[in-house]
Amino acid sequence: MLKGLGASLACLLVLGVAHAEDTEGRFAAKGAGAASCTDFASAFEARDEAAKDMLLWVAGYLTAANRFLPETYDIVSWQTDGLIATSLASWCERNPQARLYDAVGAMVEELSGDRVRERDETVRIAVGERSRELYASVLRRMQGRLAEQGYEVSQTGRFDAATRNAVRRYQDAVGLAATGFPDSLTLARLFGA
Repeated sequence: MLKGLGASLACLLVLGVAHAEDTEGRFAAKGAGAASCTDFASAFEARDEAAKDMLLWVAGYLTAANRFLPETYDIVSWQTDGLIATSLASWCERNPQARLYDAVGAMVEELSGDRVRERDETVRIAVGERSRELYASVLRRMQGRLAEQGYEVSQTGRFDAATRNAVRRYQDAVGLAATGFPDSLTLARLFGA
């Protein structure tokens, strides 16, 4: 049954159907996606179990976006789970009457410009005790943005000493903790997100 459903959805996307809803723009929301933004924002603030369940639903939605959006390998190219959750909660606070699926749909639209379009290698970055992985293409983009701002760095897609120093100097210049680690806040500032 699920294989048939996946094949049907894939066919709809390939055929270019713009909206998978009825003539009045309605569709059946399943699971946590039907929760109100007010419920999500409250659960997220309280850090309760309901927020975890809703965020699992969000992860499934993002995986489906990766699977069914054309030219998409990963819709979430550099954003961490924590940044995704915080961004959703913020959107929901501004749009309390909306449903969680509205918030995630808006997020997918926003993220689509930064998506990784094809499979890419990941680079492990470690500075002190902090570590993360970034796609090589995202790392090259980060290096390009740093170079545009006058920092001496090459777009190698490798996290070398020059890149770490450029990140540290950039962080210092914009008033962030100058760690040299490309955390989500640093990348958000650098990419204008």
